Amino acid sequence: MPWCFVSKEEYAGLLKDTGFLNVKLFYHDYRLVFGSVKEVLDWWSSAGLRPYLAMLPEPEQESFKYAFAVQFEKNRTG
Repeated sequence: MPWCFVSKEEYAGLLKDTGFLNVKLFYHDYRLVFGSVKEVLDWWSSAGLRPYLAMLPEPEQESFKYAFAVQFEKNRTG
């Protein structure tokens, strides 16, 4: 499954649908350039994967990171 991020308008709609009034969003598209899948994995492991890794026993964390890297590479090149 490819990574998917909703648009600013879709996110505002989701917030309004749940009862938020007067929704104002700030959006900035950050373009990150990595030289290798290892660099991507290092970056994601620093914060983005932390909650998922914390739920896994330590021996399974490396397998999870490997599976993440494989999926990332498939989506990047596919």
